[in-house]
Amino acid sequence: MLALGAILVVGLLSYVTARSYLERQAAVRETLASREAMVETLSLLKDAETGGRGFLLTGDEAFLEPYENARPKILADLEVVRRFAESDPEQHDRAERVNRLAREKLAIIAHYVELKRNGQKSADEVVPTLRHGKVIMDAIRVDVAQMLTRAGQHLEQREEETGDATLRHQLVLGALLVGSITLALAGLTSARRDAEQVRVTNEQLERDVAARKAAEAKLREQSALLESVLENIGDAVLVLDSTRTVLVANPAAQLIGPYRVGQHLTAAWSSEIETYTGDGKTPFAPEQGPLTRALLGHASDGVEMVMRVTSKELRSFTVTTRPIVEDGGAVAAVAVFHDTTAMKVASAAILENEQRYRILSEASFEGVAISDEGVIKDTNGNFAHWLGYEPAELVGVVGVSLFPPEEQERVRKASETAEVSYESRVMRRDGTTMPVEVRGRYAHFRNRLVRIAVIRDITERKQREAELLEKSEQLRALSLRDELTGLLNRRGFIEAAEHQLKSASRAGESCAVFFADLNGMKIINDQLGHDAGDDALRAAAKVLGSVFRSSDVVARLGGDEFAVFAGECTEENVPVVHDRVEQAVKALNAVSGAGYALSISAGAAVFTPGAPRDLVSLMQEADATMYEAKRARHKRPSLRVRSA
Repeated sequence: MLALGAILVVGLLSYVTARSYLERQAAVRETLASREAMVETLSLLKDAETGGRGFLLTGDEAFLEPYENARPKILADLEVVRRFAESDPEQHDRAERVNRLAREKLAIIAHYVELKRNGQKSADEVVPTLRHGKVIMDAIRVDVAQMLTRAGQHLEQREEETGDATLRHQLVLGALLVGSITLALAGLTSARRDAEQVRVTNEQLERDVAARKAAEAKLREQSALLESVLENIGDAVLVLDSTRTVLVANPAAQLIGPYRVGQHLTAAWSSEIETYTGDGKTPFAPEQGPLTRALLGHASDGVEMVMRVTSKELRSFTVTTRPIVEDGGAVAAVAVFHDTTAMKVASAAILENEQRYRILSEASFEGVAISDEGVIKDTNGNFAHWLGYEPAELVGVVGVSLFPPEEQERVRKASETAEVSYESRVMRRDGTTMPVEVRGRYAHFRNRLVRIAVIRDITERKQREAELLEKSEQLRALSLRDELTGLLNRRGFIEAAEHQLKSASRAGESCAVFFADLNGMKIINDQLGHDAGDDALRAAAKVLGSVFRSSDVVARLGGDEFAVFAGECTEENVPVVHDRVEQAVKALNAVSGAGYALSISAGAAVFTPGAPRDLVSLMQEADATMYEAKRARHKRPSLRVRSA
């Protein structure tokens, strides 16, 4: 009986210690629940404030959904916090203050939401109210932080008390086991098992609490990161579940369509928002939509779509989708819409510019070639066809190889100059050449420094230049000739005689200048007419041409004056020349049927290497000696003009 009494007493003590332990465990759970309620209150208030601000700035009722969802949860969490704080005056005061501030914050949000709905205030007018709301939130954060600190202290204290209660419980059980060791070994084993279970449960509880805290922190971190990415990414992200209900729609997705979380999209949603294939004209079949395929378990990459977005403009997208698979079936789908409108416009502009430049190049009357380090990369049709090739045949050809071998080195050096223009010849496929003018310069093309050459066919220009040169020579020859006699005129005589004089001076040879004058020219013109005078001049020219050599320069200076430059002529040769002139005049008069007798007076000046003189002085001396001969013509009848 004593043993049974002892066991009963020990059992009662065990019950008391076990109840104390359970109470401490309940207190720990209550503390954890209170901390969760505090953290959730802060998070929900932030969501409510963000939704209210979004509605205030945009007027979109969709932004109020977080606020409407958060409000009842906030009130419930505040009640949990208030109950937890009843036993602690300091915590109670803070809990009441947080409760009051949170309700005031909700009232402020409700107030400016109502004002926004009624159109009574603009966003700018509620800035002070928003600032006051921020002050309230800062105060709530401070109080909640202090309450969390205090709750942490309570948690540590209660966990310590739980440990003490466990120890006491174990001691009581130990005493019970010692007291009843003689009565029931089975009871001892059961008590030990219960004690061990309590220890294991306690350790498991501690591990669960720590793991839950770590998981919550990691989840909050990942959620914040994901929200930041979705908020700031330029691509639209849309997540649908298997019922086509929107689970996620980031701000970029709002620009494509009025998507919001919880919205249900029909199977024909692509038709409802006016969607086309990549050409922008063919309607996109709803059953072929990448999201529809993803919900069937098929991934899609880079599907081109043109969609009428919320701004009513058509924009181009590439859409990539992936199914979310669980238990072998697609339970949701993720779609990423990348806007390619600007890229397509830029690509079209680049293509248009290339086509425009190609058209301009092909329409040009000149040849164009682009080379890189001397190797041709592209040409227009003109240049290739001039040479008898197709443009593709010249790609890869070394540019200087198209020029004749004797021109290649000059062309190569010219092509190294930054900007140059030169004339050359290029070789055709059949081996013939054509004259060209080449203008070259360096330019940046497709991120490389290349050489651009513009080639002009100057065949016609060269022909015209040759013709002009020939005509110029003809005109020059005419300008140097006397039209009546065919001899050189004064200008022609001076050019030719100066050349001959320089040659004689370099060779150290003697030469002479003769001046001749037709006697009685005025009598012939006056009595017989100018035609007879012209005949007399032609006759005198014939006489002089027969006397002097073909290498000598014979000219009519004007009127009835003639001049002759005789090479290799010395002082001793002058009288011989005079005699030959007289004999030629006599011979002509003997056979002439003209109404006059030809008479010529002549004078000469000799150039010797030892006493060099210029042509002018020689002509002046020859002219002077000629006039002396005219004055002495009566003494030399063979040189006198006699009237017929």
